[in-house]
Amino acid sequence: MWPDFNLRSIFQPGEFWPSGNIFALDKYPKVNVSELDKEYILELAIPGFDKENLEIEMDSGRIIVQAQKSEEKEESDKNFLRKEYHNTSFKRVFDIPKEVDESKIEAEHSKGVLKIILPKKLNQNKENKKVSIS
Repeated sequence: MWPDFNLRSIFQPGEFWPSGNIFALDKYPKVNVSELDKEYILELAIPGFDKENLEIEMDSGRIIVQAQKSEEKEESDKNFLRKEYHNTSFKRVFDIPKEVDESKIEAEHSKGVLKIILPKKLNQNKENKKVSIS
């Protein structure tokens, strides 16, 4: 059975909406969620973000991934009539399935991909328990 990886509703303000233009949903990093025997893996495509720009937090059974970066280039040889600075940020929130061992979650960042490894708890009893009727 597929676990409850709730990607949070796009209609929930503050959690899913990007900062700035709320119609720019393409600004969100795309995510792949996969399940292996011993772990779940979240992979977020985040080209252009360095490790230093990223923050991952755990909060009440949720994992919160956010990043912010600002690019300011000094160009003194031009007479600007308009200049806009490029600021980029995102925030994604995922509910963590109950079978994940939160104390062993790890993350890796390489070549524009953030990989979050969510190990499953050991010795999970996946068999149904019978309940006696009195």
